[in-house]
Amino acid sequence: MRELPNSNANSNSNAIIDTLRIPDRDLLRVLAFLSAKDGGSLKEAIANLPRMLVRICHQTGNCNTYLVKPRDIHRHGICFLHGAFVHTGAQCSVLLRTREGDPTQLAARVIRCRHVVGRIHEIVATFETAIEMKEFQFAGALTLEGTPGQPDALSA
Repeated sequence: MRELPNSNANSNSNAIIDTLRIPDRDLLRVLAFLSAKDGGSLKEAIANLPRMLVRICHQTGNCNTYLVKPRDIHRHGICFLHGAFVHTGAQCSVLLRTREGDPTQLAARVIRCRHVVGRIHEIVATFETAIEMKEFQFAGALTLEGTPGQPDALSA
């Protein structure tokens, strides 16, 4: 996996930023709204995915780690809710846990960002290399709780 560039002196690379800043029950309403809008229903598996960490390197060169709410994860990429606009082409790194419980970073690139409601944006990113879903555990995704040594696990 390719490493993300080091952040410059202007970024706060050691902080985990929650740009969503809304309770889980409200996020579930947004997920249900998006699912209905896209012609489906909110799947329990998606609703139960915990928030996770994504490091995004912006066009300015700043790289920051964000707490996001995943909407979909598949072998080719991830879709998540974030509390700010992200430019198409931005490099990012998704932190997941392997079946053995080890944290791992997956390099990705943002291919779409759409405004949903309020400050909430839906970000779609493709992984640099397709993953085998069976190699990862999603119920125990890395979050602020239960992630010893954070935020260093995402340092580039």
